[in-house]
Formats: sequence, structure tokens, C-alpha cells
Amino acid sequence: MVLSAKAKRQARVVSLPVHNPPLKKKKKHFKLGGPGIVLMITLGFAVYSFGGQMAETYNVQREVKEIQQEMEQLKKKNEELKKQINKLESQSWVEHAAREKLGLVKPGEKLILEVKPKDMKQITEEERKNIEVH
Repeated sequence: MVLSAKAKRQARVVSLPVHNPPLKKKKKHFKLGGPGIVLMITLGFAVYSFGGQMAETYNVQREVKEIQQEMEQLKKKNEELKKQINKLESQSWVEHAAREKLGLVKPGEKLILEVKPKDMKQITEEERKNIEVH
């Protein structure tokens, strides 16, 4: 029997117990290629745009709240002014202002004033008729 060289080599191989040490896991290195770079740039731009829009939305909402508060204050002030207008237009207020500020009296009423002696010279004869001195 003639064996080829290959067969001779295979016949000599002896099976020995193998003690293989555990293989170390290789660290995977992440490499960005062309499409990866484009994807990262696109994602970065999207995050930047979204963040800007969120900040703008927050600012607009804050301004809306401030304007609403100012509007409420102006409504309250407007109501107060309307009440004051109604008061000033009332007959009792007009009469009060005429008595206090202008010194006017109704017909038949007499005005009582505290007059200092030097002020008596400035009063006209017609006014003296309506004045009672106490």
C-alpha cells in the first residue's frame, strides 16, 4: 500500500488534549464612514433646531402670561375709572363739588364762612347779604 504524502501526514497527527486559554474579547472601535458623518451632522442640526424652537416657545408663553396679567390689571383699573366717572356725573357729586369748591348755595340757604377780619374787605355787598356773622 502506497500512501501519499498528504495521507502520511494525516496519519501522524495525534490527537492530544487541547488546553486553549480563553480568548480575549477585542475592543470594538466605532469608525464613522461617510454616511455616518452625514447622519451625525443631520442629527446635530435637528437637535439644535429643536432646542431653538423650544426656547422660542418658552419665551413666547412667558410674554403671553405677562400680557394677560397686564390686561387683567388694566381691566380692574378701567372698572375703577368707570365707577369714578359714574360718581362724578351723579347729581349729588356735582352739588357737593359746587358747595365745596365753588362756594355755591341753593336758593334760600345761607352760607356760613369763617372770615378773618382782613378778608372782610374782599367780600362784595351782595355776598354780605347772604352771610350771617356769629
